[in-house]
Amino acid sequence: MRWNKYITSVFVATLALLTLCIDIYAGGRPEITSHTVQALDRALSINIQWQSENPVASVKIIAGQGEKEVKIDEYDNRRNPSGYSGEASVVIPIDPALYPGIIPYQIQLVDDLRQKSNLFSGQTRMQAVAMPGMAPQPGMMPQPGMMMPQPGMMPPQGAVMAPGGVMVMPGMPAGQHDDGWGKSNIRAGMGQGNQPGSDKPNDMVDKLLTVAERFDTPPALEAIRVNVLGPENVTFSSKANDDKGIRDITFRVYDSVGNKVGEQVFTNLGRKWEGSTQPIKVTGGGGFRVVAQAVDTAGNTSKEQVATFSMKGTPPPTTLLVTLLPPEAVSAGAQWQFDGAAWQTSGASVTTAAGRHKLAFKDTAGWITPAMVDIDIKEGPNTASGTYTTVTIPKSGKLTVNMLPADAVNGGAQWVVDGGAPQNDGASVTLPVGKHALTFKQIPGWGTPASQDIVISEGANKASGIYAAENGTVTIAVVPAAAATAGAQWRIGSGAWQNSGAVLTAPAGAVTVELKDVAGWVKPSNLSLTVVALKNVDGVAAYGRTYSVNKDFEEGQLVGLEDQTVKDQLQLSKKSTTLPFIWIPNSDQGTISKINTETGVELGRYRISPSNVYSDPSRTTVDLMGNCWVGNRQAATAVKVGLSENGQCVDRNGNGKIDTSTSSTPMAWGEDECVLFEVSVNSGATYQPGKNLSDYSNGPYPRGVAIDANNNVWVSTFNSQKLFKIDGASGKVLDTILLPGHNSYGLVVDKQGKVWSSGHGGNHVLRYNPQDRSVIRIPTRHLVYGIGIDKSNHLYAAGLNYNRMSRINTVTEQLEIDGVSIARNPRSIAVTNDGDVWTTNYQYGSVTRLSSDLQIKTVVQNSGELAGVAVDSNGKVWAVDYNSRLIRINPATNAVDMEKSIPGFHYSYSDMTGFVARTMTTQIGTWTLLLDAKATGNKWQKLSWNANVPQNTLLKVRVRSTNDQNNWSAWEEVAKDAEFKSTPAGQFIQVESTLQVLSGDVSPVLSDLTVFSKQ
Repeated sequence: MRWNKYITSVFVATLALLTLCIDIYAGGRPEITSHTVQALDRALSINIQWQSENPVASVKIIAGQGEKEVKIDEYDNRRNPSGYSGEASVVIPIDPALYPGIIPYQIQLVDDLRQKSNLFSGQTRMQAVAMPGMAPQPGMMPQPGMMMPQPGMMPPQGAVMAPGGVMVMPGMPAGQHDDGWGKSNIRAGMGQGNQPGSDKPNDMVDKLLTVAERFDTPPALEAIRVNVLGPENVTFSSKANDDKGIRDITFRVYDSVGNKVGEQVFTNLGRKWEGSTQPIKVTGGGGFRVVAQAVDTAGNTSKEQVATFSMKGTPPPTTLLVTLLPPEAVSAGAQWQFDGAAWQTSGASVTTAAGRHKLAFKDTAGWITPAMVDIDIKEGPNTASGTYTTVTIPKSGKLTVNMLPADAVNGGAQWVVDGGAPQNDGASVTLPVGKHALTFKQIPGWGTPASQDIVISEGANKASGIYAAENGTVTIAVVPAAAATAGAQWRIGSGAWQNSGAVLTAPAGAVTVELKDVAGWVKPSNLSLTVVALKNVDGVAAYGRTYSVNKDFEEGQLVGLEDQTVKDQLQLSKKSTTLPFIWIPNSDQGTISKINTETGVELGRYRISPSNVYSDPSRTTVDLMGNCWVGNRQAATAVKVGLSENGQCVDRNGNGKIDTSTSSTPMAWGEDECVLFEVSVNSGATYQPGKNLSDYSNGPYPRGVAIDANNNVWVSTFNSQKLFKIDGASGKVLDTILLPGHNSYGLVVDKQGKVWSSGHGGNHVLRYNPQDRSVIRIPTRHLVYGIGIDKSNHLYAAGLNYNRMSRINTVTEQLEIDGVSIARNPRSIAVTNDGDVWTTNYQYGSVTRLSSDLQIKTVVQNSGELAGVAVDSNGKVWAVDYNSRLIRINPATNAVDMEKSIPGFHYSYSDMTGFVARTMTTQIGTWTLLLDAKATGNKWQKLSWNANVPQNTLLKVRVRSTNDQNNWSAWEEVAKDAEFKSTPAGQFIQVESTLQVLSGDVSPVLSDLTVFSKQ
C-alpha cells in the first residue's frame, strides 16, 4: 500500500513536471531569474535579471504605496541561444513614516507579445541586514533569498528560520515563493548532457522538451467570408494566427463539378493576419465552393475552412441571326438590314435590345425581294429568315475570283467587278454574258494586281489576282543596355528571340513585339507597332532593375542598415555605426583634415578661415549626411565642410566639376567647393566662403558643436554664454538662447532632442529643452570638461584634474553617479557599442576604459598629450594628440592597432566621426546603390518601391546621375512612382535610401526598389 502511494506520487509529480515543461516551452513567458533589493534612505532600489523567449518590453514594480512601470529598451535585451536575457534597475520612493518596518513589494515582467511573467511577491526592511547568526533586530532587513514570516504564521513543514527571523523554503531560489525543484534542469541552454559541475543527467527533461516540441499547435484559421462583387467577381476574407508565424494561406475556388477555377496564395504573414483576396473571376454562373488552409513556419496545417456560394454569371447577349434563301440569291448579293443599319450577309448576326424592330432585305438583280417585316426580339439569341424568289433574267454566267497569297487575303484583299460591291477571296457573282472589268483593292504592304477585262459566258467563269508582298523592318532597342547584357530580348509573334538593336523583316501592318523575362528585371508591356512597307520602324523596350532580396541589397553599400534580422528586406541595424571617416582639427594651422578610418590616409585638408585670421579650429562634429561642422574658437565662426564622397559639395564656379582638396594640401580660402559656408556667432550672419570681410572676433569663443535628429546644428559659446540653433542645410541661424552664468565647453543632443552642455566654470551640467525652452542645471562635485552619451539614456561628465566622473539619467534628469573617483585626469568621453565608456587622460598619454557604472576595466597606455576621443564605423576608438599624432585602439584587444602622424595641433572634444549623431541622438542608416546602364546617355525615368514607414520614422530616397562617375548631377530627392524632374541622362545612376527613427524604437522597412528607364 505504501508502494502504491509512492508510485502514485511519482506519477503525479512527473505529470506536473511534464505539464510545466510543455507550458514553459509553448508559452515562452518571461522568467525572473534573480533580483536584489537595496534599501536606501527614502527609497527601494530593485535590480531584476531575466530570461525570456521574446524581448522584455517592461517591468512593473509595486512597493509599499508606490507603483512604477519602466519601459525596457531593446538594447537591454541580450540575445542568447535560449532567447533574451537582461537586467534593469528601478528606484521607488518609500515614505519611512508609513513603512517603519517591513515593506512588501511585487515584481512582474511583460514581453513584447504582452506575455506576463509569474507575479513575484517579497518583502524587506528599511534598515541594515543582521549578520549571520544574529537574532533579528527591529528595522533589520532580511538577507536576499529570505522570506519574512507574517504575524501568527506557522513555518511550513521543512522551512528553516534564517538569521534575522527570515523564513527560507527548502530548495527555493532566493526571493521566490514557489517550489523551484527541477527549474535548473529546464532552463534554456541546458538541453543536452549533464549540468555543469553535476553528475545528474537531464535526459528526462530533454525528452519532455522533445515531447513539448511535438505539441506545437497548428495555425488557427477563421471561417471564410464571401464577398460577391458582381455577376462574375468575388473576394474572400478571413483571419489567422499562429504562435510561431504563418508561412502561407491558400484560397482555392471550385465549380459545381469540382474543377478548380481560381487560386490565390498569401506568404510571409507573421503571427497574425487579417485580410481579403484580390478579386477572382468565375464565369458561367451557378454554385461554387472555396477552400482555405493555413500553414505555419514549422509546416503545421490548419483545419480547412470551406464556404459555398452562388454566382449569377453574365447572361448571354440579345442577338439576331438572319438566314437568306436560296443560296443562289445569297450568291447574287442578297443581304438584310436591321433597323436601317448596315447591310448584313446571310448567317450574320447583330447585337440589339429586346423589343419591336424592323427587318428589311436588299434588292438583288434577278430576284424578287422579301417584304419588310416587324419582328419581336426577345432576350437572348433570336433567328429569322428571308426567302428570295427567282425572276426571269437574261442569259448570264457566274464569276468566281480567287486571290493569293493568304497573308494578303488576311490583310484585307478584295476584288470588284464593274465598280460594284467589294468581294472577298473565293466569292462568286452572277453577271450578264459579255465583257466586264475586274479590279483589286489596294492594301498596305502589298502590290495590287493589274486590272483585267473578263468575258463572261454562260455557266461558271473563274479569274485570279496575285498580290506582291511589300515588307518593312522593325528594330527594337532594349534599355538600359545592362538589361540586354542580363539577357533581355524581343520577338514578333512566335518567332525567334532577337537581341537589342537587331533588324527584323516584317510584313507591313500592325505587329506586336513581345519582351523576354529576365531575372532581377521588370519587363515592359508588349509593344504595338505599325510596320510601313519598305521602311524601318524603331521601338524602345525599357526594363526596370528590381532589388528585392539580400543578394540585390548587398550589391550596394549598407551603413547602419542590415538584411539579416528579417531576410530580403532592409531595416535599421541594432549595431551602431557611421561613415568611415574621422575629421580632426589642425588648430595651429587654421585647417581640418578628413581621415579614412580604415587606412589612416588623409583624404583632404580644408582651410576654414582666411589665412590672415587666427581661427584656432577645435570642435569638429559630423552631421547625419557625413558633412563636418567645425567651431573656430578665435574666429567666432562655425564652418560647414561637405562630404565629397556623398555628393555634398557645390560647383560654385560652374566648370562642371567639384574643385576640392584630395590630399594633405589645402586650397586657398573660398576656392575649395566643399567648404560650403560659415556662420558668425558674433553677429548671427551666414556667409559664402570669401564673402565675410570683417565679421571675425575672438570674443564669443564657440566651444560646443552638436547635431540633432533633424540634422540641425547647435553651437554654444564660452564667453558670451549663448546657444545657437542653425539650419543644417542653409546655415541660417534659427534661434539664439541666452545661458547666463553658464560657460559652455561641450555639447551633446540626446534622443529626446534635449541639448546638454558641460558647465566648465560652474561645476554643473546644463540641460536645455527646445520643446518648452526650459533650462535646468544639475550640480556635480567637480568641474565638467568633456561629456558623452550612450544608447541607454546615460550622460557622462568628466572632471579632468578633479579625478572624478559622474553619470546623469537624461530621462529622469537625475544624477545617478555623483563624482566617482577616477584617476588620471579624465578629459574627453566616447561610448562604444557595448556601453563601455572611454576617456582620455590629461597629461598621462593614456586612454581609460570603464563600464557603464564607471568601474575601471583597463588603461591603454600610450604617450603624448591625448585630447579628443571618438568611435569609428568598425567600433574602434580613436584618440587625437596635440603633437601631430592619431592612435586607433581595438576594443577586442585593448591595444593600439594603428598610429598615424598628421601634421597639426589636434584639439577636439566632439563627435569627430558622427557616431554619436547617427546612433545615440537618432537612429539612421543608408543604402547606396550604383546601377550601370552599360551605355552612355541612358534616360532614367523614375523609382518605385515598397516600404513600411511607421509613425515617427521616415524613408527618404534621392538620386543623381553621371557618365564617368567623376562629374555628377546634383542630388534630386524623389517620390515613389514620380517622374524625375532634374536628373539628366547618364550611364550611371546612384540611388541613396535613408531610413531613420525620429522617436521610439520601431524601424522603418524597405522591402524592394525598382529603377526604371524611359521608354
